[in-house]
Amino acid sequence: MDAELKTFGIRLTTNKYELSKEITKHQEDSYKKSLTQAADPPELIELRAQLLEALGQFLSSDNKETPHQKIRDWAHYTGERASHGGIDLDQALKQITVYRTVIWGECTKELEEKHLSASTILQLRKTLDPILDEICYIFSHVYVEYNKQVIEKAQAKMQELSVPVVTISKDIAILPLIGELDATRSKLLMEIALQRSIETKINHLIIDLSGVPIVDTMVANNLYQVISSLKLIGVEATLTGIRPEIAQTLVQLGIRFEDIRTRASLQQTLSEIGL
Repeated sequence: MDAELKTFGIRLTTNKYELSKEITKHQEDSYKKSLTQAADPPELIELRAQLLEALGQFLSSDNKETPHQKIRDWAHYTGERASHGGIDLDQALKQITVYRTVIWGECTKELEEKHLSASTILQLRKTLDPILDEICYIFSHVYVEYNKQVIEKAQAKMQELSVPVVTISKDIAILPLIGELDATRSKLLMEIALQRSIETKINHLIIDLSGVPIVDTMVANNLYQVISSLKLIGVEATLTGIRPEIAQTLVQLGIRFEDIRTRASLQQTLSEIGL
């Protein structure tokens, strides 16, 4: 039986390109279209042939670890490529059944030509099915992790854009805040305000709160820390646009900005500094 397994493994390796083309024929048209947008057809044939060769080596070699690692590396690489190319995960995983179909088609031919016994066919299934299942697991895990990283980067970029520091003169910049200030955005506010103030070498930052619907104790304390930190690097801060209901809430909470410069509106502040 072992000799037959090795012979079949050699056949997979020898016929890897023909079988790779056979896999392409069996794949859904929509999936082929998605793939060709992500890579050239010759590259895809080569990629599929690499897996078939590794599977063949796994069956024909006494040392299983090296080809097994090649299979795992293949699943990792293709999972990342599929995610990067925008191919749907469920659509990509469905195509693993095509590999099974083509491989078992080869098994049927070998059985008909009496090169393989029925017991060897069963052994092949017991050997290859767990490997193909492992490919699906690694592929999907890498795909999900890569997508997660892309989403996290996009969210970080959006958060940065939600704290825009706009220079209006050599020494003055405006930080217009719009929307709710949660814990994450408040922390980002301090980082970006300090970083951009140093980069632009301003000495006055106007923080406009007219677009902020709610200022609670946490947000007020964070704003106070931001302004105190700016003062330490030589940047004067002015708070503008504190709405009446927010001012009332701050007083009720016992939060006071007595030592911080505040103005009713951005226009008033700009008028005072001659802009």
